[in-house]
Amino acid sequence: MKKKISQFKYFIFILFPILSHAQDTDFQNWHNIEIVYKIDKKSNISLDNGIRFSEGVSKCFSDLSFKRNVSNKFNYRLGFRFLLNKKNNIFENKERYYVDVSFKDGFSKKIKYSFRTRLQAQFDSSFNFNQDIKSKLRQKVKFVYVLKSLDVDIFSSVEGFYFINNDLDKIRFQLGFLKGIIQNMTLVISYLFENKFSDNIALSALRTKLVYKF
Repeated sequence: MKKKISQFKYFIFILFPILSHAQDTDFQNWHNIEIVYKIDKKSNISLDNGIRFSEGVSKCFSDLSFKRNVSNKFNYRLGFRFLLNKKNNIFENKERYYVDVSFKDGFSKKIKYSFRTRLQAQFDSSFNFNQDIKSKLRQKVKFVYVLKSLDVDIFSSVEGFYFINNDLDKIRFQLGFLKGIIQNMTLVISYLFENKFSDNIALSALRTKLVYKF
């Protein structure tokens, strides 16, 4: 027990200097609240609402998705996201449709890993018949270390964003932890760093998320 507490403190000790360093760069705050409704043993519907701050509100969105577990290791997700994205002090509405296919397994009971492939299409305006459609392929690898006695999962991930039939758009690194706080509710806190090669832009963000399942 003491060893596991020490491991968790060590993780926090590493994470906070990274967050402090990130404040010297283009630092943002991303916050989400997600509600997950379990339809049956294999399916659920989730509503994820998010807001992002960079010198004020820069983006907000609502994401509705359906997830189905095909087996203990494979699942797929169908989703729709409505976004308001700030550009030149004006909020532009966007729509995104996506399909996920995921595989998860573990090296042991404590160390898990997963792979996710996402195909998404984003429309810049629902009121313009000459819409600028941006299609991307996203590949994500995630590792999780389970501290069962503390009800904490420590995770890290890397995700590549690729334009369809084009070059790498950006890459995102994330490090954080997931903690059950009350019955059916989970808190996720993480730090992420993102390098957007297509625009030569880098950013870092503190990300928080509350998830309620029923």
